[in-house]
Amino acid sequence: MGLREGTIHVWRARIPEWSEHLSRLEELLSKEESLRINRMGNMPRRAEFIVGRGILRLLISRYTGMIPCEIIFNSGPTGRPYLENPKGKEGLFFSLSHSGDWLLIAFGKEEHFGIDLEFKRDSIDPLAISERFFTGAENLLIQSAATSVRKDIFYEIWVRKEACLKTMGIELARGLKAVEISGDQGLISLKDRKGASVQQQSLFCKSISLDPDYAAALASGAAIKEILQFEAQASCFMSIF
Repeated sequence: MGLREGTIHVWRARIPEWSEHLSRLEELLSKEESLRINRMGNMPRRAEFIVGRGILRLLISRYTGMIPCEIIFNSGPTGRPYLENPKGKEGLFFSLSHSGDWLLIAFGKEEHFGIDLEFKRDSIDPLAISERFFTGAENLLIQSAATSVRKDIFYEIWVRKEACLKTMGIELARGLKAVEISGDQGLISLKDRKGASVQQQSLFCKSISLDPDYAAALASGAAIKEILQFEAQASCFMSIF
């Protein structure tokens, strides 16, 4: 399966659909990944990790021809995984995010891109969270929005900010309030603690259509000419694995 310059492939997978294949997916994982699973006390979190890494390995195998269980990952300064294998350095990069029942994995030939996915929880308080983590302009946008659409606007801003932070390699904890986004192809402004702009960077950011109950966005340091979406169905992948 090939990738063209300027094209990003976005794969989606429903985690519950893959849960019945946990034991087979776990066989694909490395010793380090298995140890990481053993340290997770939360069973749903374990299942999400196994499904996420298992599908990631199966998809990388499709693009590279590598055997899924022989794929080696390493992590960058922010914990983002990347391919350690020599073949993985020939222009295959990825970003993944999962929330609720869905997993998204994006693949591209350029290194600097990021994807984020969030389930729109009814229990959140958009006003309180935006005041704490968003810039002044973004917070004002949330405050002025009609109650009926406030949650949707909040999550749209959130996923775009997080996708951009992943693209720039900035940790979420220190970056949400430091980044302000405007438009699909606008400038990304880095702010200091007082809200003054200290740096501007041009990124491309697009919303990803998935499910009305979810918000998703893809950001890239290079122009995105085309986004192709696919669904990773367990019935198709596991029948040939």
